Amino acid sequence: MNIKIKNAYEKNLKHIDVEIPRNKLTVITGLSGSGKTTLLKDTIYIESQRQHLETMNYQGIPKPKVEQIKNLSPAILIDQEDRNDNPRSTLGTQTDIYTDLRMIFEKLHQRDCPNCHKSISASDSKEETEKVDGEFSVYMYCPHCNYRMDKLTRSHFSFNTKAGACPRCKGMGKSLNIQEKLYKKDKTILNGAIATWHSAYAQYQMKSFSALLKYLKISVPEDIPLKEFTSEQFDLLKNGIYSTVISEAQKEHLPTKVAEGKYEGVEPKIWEKIAEEKTIPKSLKGFIKEETCSECHGEKLNPLSRFVKVYNRRLPEITRESLTHVLYWVRQVKKQSNTQEKNSVKDYLLDIETKIKRISKLGLAYLSLDRQYSTLSGGEAQRIKLAAVLDSQMTELIIILDEPTIGLHPSDTEGLLAMIDEIKGRNNTVLVIEHDEEVIKQADYIVEIGPNSGVFGGEVVSTGTYNVLMNNPYSLFLQSKHPNYQQNSYQRNTKQIAVEIQKASMHNL
Repeated sequence: MNIKIKNAYEKNLKHIDVEIPRNKLTVITGLSGSGKTTLLKDTIYIESQRQHLETMNYQGIPKPKVEQIKNLSPAILIDQEDRNDNPRSTLGTQTDIYTDLRMIFEKLHQRDCPNCHKSISASDSKEETEKVDGEFSVYMYCPHCNYRMDKLTRSHFSFNTKAGACPRCKGMGKSLNIQEKLYKKDKTILNGAIATWHSAYAQYQMKSFSALLKYLKISVPEDIPLKEFTSEQFDLLKNGIYSTVISEAQKEHLPTKVAEGKYEGVEPKIWEKIAEEKTIPKSLKGFIKEETCSECHGEKLNPLSRFVKVYNRRLPEITRESLTHVLYWVRQVKKQSNTQEKNSVKDYLLDIETKIKRISKLGLAYLSLDRQYSTLSGGEAQRIKLAAVLDSQMTELIIILDEPTIGLHPSDTEGLLAMIDEIKGRNNTVLVIEHDEEVIKQADYIVEIGPNSGVFGGEVVSTGTYNVLMNNPYSLFLQSKHPNYQQNSYQRNTKQIAVEIQKASMHNL
């Protein structure tokens, strides 16, 4: 049974008919801009979503420009555009490997007793749960002196909770500082003194700022540059009603309306915007400097949580090492732990080991768990999602991949193909946009879209297996192997230009 597409004319597709085998690996190839993405993402994927939702009486997804698509099933799109830009999201949190580590540290962590200062292990200590005011608290007793203390639970090892986060940076691992260049001190407020305030907004804020100063009986600095402000006026401009210039007695009676003087200040509004968007907006990036937190030194956890150990390794140490080293540590824990300890964490150890092996097959063993997820390349993020599909154990799906070999070393293509084969082996249909010859060779079926790009593309040029295409004189792939072939009639300029890079040390460099 094949997926049957009849009269697809979305974007540059020229009313094409094509059949794609189910439960196989099909590669869609062709020149850039020929219509590959339009066929897979904008037609097959969207129609699959639409049909799936309509079976549950949900409406809202418009039908793509296609007469009919038969034999579809729910589809998963794994591309390079769907990114998690939350600065708190790391490779560890995204894959849940960090959750497994937190559980292991809850069960096996070692620390010094605050009373007798002897080393104690959570696995050897008696526990007690107590309910106070509707909240449960977990305590543990020192096996040496019977001193009762708070037990460190999984929450204490999360940088996203109050119990675990560094109190200074709130679990971010870095502090954000507003740069002085935000303030153009030789200009007035209404003439661009605040770099991020456009003219209309500057007028609006100036009215509120003036109202606050009048309320506080402080002179209003009209038509004078910032450099002539008093320290009191400048502090109120920056911090508004949160300024230390305002006494506690005055704060109790501050205006409650913006027009009357509820001016919140330049900097509190910036922090509010960053908190709302969970990232630094593009408009502010030039005025915010990120620096490593001076208290936790980038380790994100509070002192107690970050200094306890499991088999002589601290949690932040483990997360900043490569996945290869994390896997080695997991195996050491399995070897060294006694039966009781092993039974309490065996599920978490197995989950970490399974996930790292799958990710490593895709050539990503060099990544670390503390790597901010938004800094991964499109190809890296896509392969992480592909590894997650294997964890789902779902069947009868359509999995759509967009050039998964981008950024992948040729030696790791074999691992990618093995993972695709495993996904296909569960009766899933894998559709891949790809130009890599090794992937094309391994495809069960190939669809070439072309013959050129844009309005000159959108046609099915050839279909079949690799061997069929290599014997098809109309195949673009065959033509590309001809020594006189020029893709899009474009040749690269082979003039050698060198770019010098010195002392690069970001991420895994």
